[in-house]
Amino acid sequence: MRTHMARRTVLAAALMVVLLVQRPAHALVTIMGEGMAKKCFEAAEAVTKGRAYFTTMVSGVTLASPVELCSMALTEPLNVHDRAGTLVNRGVLQFEQAKYDAALQDFDDAIRISPSLGEAHSNRGAALVGMQKWEAGIVSITKGIEMDAAEMEKSYYNRALAYEAIGNVKGAYYDFMKASELAPAWELPKTQLARFSVKKPAE
Repeated sequence: MRTHMARRTVLAAALMVVLLVQRPAHALVTIMGEGMAKKCFEAAEAVTKGRAYFTTMVSGVTLASPVELCSMALTEPLNVHDRAGTLVNRGVLQFEQAKYDAALQDFDDAIRISPSLGEAHSNRGAALVGMQKWEAGIVSITKGIEMDAAEMEKSYYNRALAYEAIGNVKGAYYDFMKASELAPAWELPKTQLARFSVKKPAE
């Protein structure tokens, strides 16, 4: 009985945080070339890294936001990868603006076009986690991990947030550990891990 109670105490010790302040991290889809889809990717990259992105003039029209830039890119002829990737990148921008339904629609559209695009699944999961739809988020993120999505550390980090929210502290701990192993220079997983106290259960 003492061992059981001690184990419960150790696992509960990690829950001293308000998860609502944690924002999911997003993985972008890299677009090559010189077209509008590449500019959309660059805009999404700048926004997610907290850098300023200056609006672009296209055909004499100044686009007011990076989202509009991505929407313009989607009117151009694109191969399957670039179209799905541009939808993912626009979805990330939509999520950054708290337009969650629009972001989910972009991720779902990307999945319909390219079902094997891991980043579409992992970002869909990140959006669901941001909306506190924990279980659904875990399912999508896990699918993205299985498909070897880019920036895998972000998938593990986001799934850890969801695991902790539903009380799976052990799963959260190991996913934060994995995120830190994959990206040693990334501080967020280390900050999360500092909240955990791992001790052997009493005999």
